[in-house]
Amino acid sequence: LCICSFLSIYLINSPKYAIQSFASKELQGIFGYVFMPTSVINLFSIFILRPIIGDLSIAWTTGNKKRFINFIKMIVIWIVVLTIGALIGGYFLGIPVLSILYSTDLSSYRNELMIILIGGGFSALTTAFYYILTVMRMQNRVLFTYGTVYVISLFVVKDLAIRMNLVGASLGYAIMMLLLAVGLLITMIISMNEIEQNKD
Repeated sequence: LCICSFLSIYLINSPKYAIQSFASKELQGIFGYVFMPTSVINLFSIFILRPIIGDLSIAWTTGNKKRFINFIKMIVIWIVVLTIGALIGGYFLGIPVLSILYSTDLSSYRNELMIILIGGGFSALTTAFYYILTVMRMQNRVLFTYGTVYVISLFVVKDLAIRMNLVGASLGYAIMMLLLAVGLLITMIISMNEIEQNKD
């Protein structure tokens, strides 16, 4: 879990590392400004995730599969709603608010903000699936998923950033978060099916 946390931090910041190798200080600063709202979706998703971890764990350990899956559905729906809200708010208010906040004209970076917010939604799903798989005691499989996406990021993120500048860096972030979310979801489904088969 410690290694996964380290890899998670690296993957979240990999676009910043990528643009540091070729972009000017000014461009790096702009990307940092636009990237800042990603934490908002994760923060609000944790508001519902943390309080129900205990109930989620009880549902799993007592074999109440239906209740366990209902918790997962509720978490996913909550994150999807938050992400849609963030996208709507980000499209209309994000750039003006960030421009005022940082005293910088960011009007030409709306596309980057929207891509990053989508990535933030996938990041929130990743955090949720990480907690769920930890409850299921599937830490080793979580590590495999994070390790695989980390290796992919070494070849993809920097290349996208160099080819497409800040749009590429934003896409690199969103793609890595999508791969993590999908990978952890598949891991979760496979693990649940294996456990059910072993019970039979």
